[in-house]
Amino acid sequence: MKKIEDLFQALAEAIILDPPAKFTVEQVEAINEYFGLWRARAEQRHLPMQRVRPRGSPGTTRELSADTLELFEKNGIMAIAPDGTYPLREFNGHAILLAITQLSEQLEGRRWGIIRPLEGEFCVPDVPMHGVIPISPKLALALDADSGFITRDDLARINSLMRQSAREYVFGRALKACPGAMRAPLFNCVDG
Repeated sequence: MKKIEDLFQALAEAIILDPPAKFTVEQVEAINEYFGLWRARAEQRHLPMQRVRPRGSPGTTRELSADTLELFEKNGIMAIAPDGTYPLREFNGHAILLAITQLSEQLEGRRWGIIRPLEGEFCVPDVPMHGVIPISPKLALALDADSGFITRDDLARINSLMRQSAREYVFGRALKACPGAMRAPLFNCVDG
């Protein structure tokens, strides 16, 4: 997953410096995978159960420190916590990779454009749902969109949709500069 993040980060930095007229197949794959990773992680984060106790779990014969458990996890080793549970995230990694693959397949053949508001800024939701990936306050990737400028009204519609799809929060550099993000807040909004 870090590889997906690193590829997208490098691409986002390049887009900010010098936006391409058209994305290469590899760039589209990097965007699709990142969008899938962001969405899958957001979905997994909201699962009601974050630890699982296997049936017939023997518990531990030796209690491991939190540092040791973290080291094991970092190296792909699953270990039972002192209470006899496993962190569900160790199973979720496989579910996230599957979700990335499925979403990437659904996005195959589609295109991404670069949109910029004439005025105002993008907000960012905790759960991406509408094929918009803000990469700076004034620049976003948009699925199946032509690259170009958008009006303040278009930006307000996009921000409003992103706010509505968020589960817990949206953030922005200055939410007052994000039209559509502050109407009838359903939850806490955070300025970045």
